[in-house]
Order: sequence, then structure tokens, then C-alpha cells
Amino acid sequence: MLLIEDIFGPAFIPLHLNQHKNSIHLQTHIKTMSILKSTFAFAMLAIFSVGLAIAQPPADRQGPPMPDAAQIEAMMTKMSQELSLSSDQQQQVQQLFDQHFKAVEEKMANGRPERSEMKQLKDELDQQVNAVLSEEQQALYEKYKKENRPQRGRKERREK
Repeated sequence: MLLIEDIFGPAFIPLHLNQHKNSIHLQTHIKTMSILKSTFAFAMLAIFSVGLAIAQPPADRQGPPMPDAAQIEAMMTKMSQELSLSSDQQQQVQQLFDQHFKAVEEKMANGRPERSEMKQLKDELDQQVNAVLSEEQQALYEKYKKENRPQRGRKERREK
């Protein structure tokens, strides 16, 4: 009778037959490999999850950031100079901007608003501001808006 050992050598004899010590080593090796596979899978999942989190902008803050009080004041100062606003016009426009940004904050607090809602708020602000301005100032206001429009994704171009 021909045995496996005669053909392939002693390396192919099943370990449970005569190599009890090596069998324990093999079981330990199999457990270690299983742990390594699980650890590798977990690490890949963690790396993939972090990559997705970094790639996505925060859901609650999209679009241009809300200006703070100092930025609004600076904007009003610049607009007052460029449009030659009277003190009465300055106060009226300031109130309109305060109301506008308060309305925007309320919309943002309730989740991400629709683009159409935000456009409507902007259009309402423009109509109200134009009602305070003279025809000459309205033309200057349009020029001011074009020059001071937020430039998404072009920050590096503006800095050069």
C-alpha cells in the first residue's frame, strides 16, 4: 500500500496524527491570522469613513458664511462711502440689513433652506434697499453688489 508520506514526504502527513505540538502552533497561527484580518478590515473601514467625512462639507453650513456684527458694520461703512448715503439712509439701510441677516439666521436654524428661499430673501433686501436710494445711488448699489459678491472657490485668485 502506497502512503501519502511515501509520495510527498513527511510534510503532508496530517498534523493531528503525530504532531500534537505543531497542531497547537497551527491553531494559534490561525487565530492570529483571523485577528489580523479583522483588524485590517476595521482599519480600512475607519480610513474610508474618515475620508468620506473629510470630503463632505458640513450639511448645516453651506454657502457663504454669515457675517458677524463687525463685518456688517464694515460693509455698511464701505457702502455708505461708495453710495454717498445720508445719515437717514444709513440708518434705514442698516435696519434692513439687520432684519435680513436675522431672517437668514432663522432659516438656517431650521435646517438647510432651499436655494429659492434664500434668493427670495436676497431679492426682498435688494428691493427694500433700492426703495431707500435715489436712482443714481441704485446704479451705484448694483455696481457695489457686483464688486463685493462672495466668490465661492476663488479665494486664492482674490489673494494674488
